[in-house]
Amino acid sequence: PEPEHTGIWAAALAELVRQAGDPDVAVPVWPATHTPLGIKREIAAHGIFPALTPTEQARAIDGYAPIEMQYGENDFVNYKSYAEFQVQADAELRKELDAGFAKEARTLEQLEEVVGKTTLSKVGVIVKVKGDKVKVRLIHDLSRSGVNHLITLQERVVLPRLSDVIDATRDLLAQRTATNRVELLVLDFRDAFKQLHVHPEEQGYLAGAFSGGFFAYQRVLFGVVTGPLVWGRVAACLMRATQAMHPPERLRLACYVDDPFVVTLGTDVERFT
Repeated sequence: PEPEHTGIWAAALAELVRQAGDPDVAVPVWPATHTPLGIKREIAAHGIFPALTPTEQARAIDGYAPIEMQYGENDFVNYKSYAEFQVQADAELRKELDAGFAKEARTLEQLEEVVGKTTLSKVGVIVKVKGDKVKVRLIHDLSRSGVNHLITLQERVVLPRLSDVIDATRDLLAQRTATNRVELLVLDFRDAFKQLHVHPEEQGYLAGAFSGGFFAYQRVLFGVVTGPLVWGRVAACLMRATQAMHPPERLRLACYVDDPFVVTLGTDVERFT
């Protein structure tokens, strides 16, 4: 069954992939069931992104922060920034918990009864104030906890080039008429990574602590090294499926991580419907 609260219509995506003969048949399965992190569940490659050589894989692991000593329930402490902005950090984490992105328990033992053995990762906080707006970002350090070191990346994400968007815009501008206009749109996938559910066998690796107890994420967490890869596969598949429904002389798409860039040509009615 399709997990609840996901923003991706997996059944529709699967049908688009089938009819288009798209090679990435794994992607529609992920939002419908679970997304692998490459720890206990393999991320099957389908030739979408370039494969990493063993040398490149080793270089990637060498670039991670070194593993610190593992801490237990009684001596685990988040980074200093978490304590400094604890009220804001706890409130932000509470939003994640209330949204169903993570599970919580008062004690680590209680959490492990639900998700199995856990690896706790420290959390840091960045607070940005712009005018009357305050933005709080939680930074989950899965490298120093050793979680990222358990993963061997098979592929590297390739984003569109700026020239791709420029060329697409030029192509459509050249086809303008008195009634057809070009429009540029930038969209955003809200909580992009967290649209993807993590398999229960890997949720324990996305664990941490806060003032209310302990938590483990059920969704792909920003901080796990495979997050950009699995989301990149999903985003690329969504872009190909959407492009397949529109002629390239009318619409072009490019996605930069979780921000689709749309270039469209048509009448006012066509562009807004």
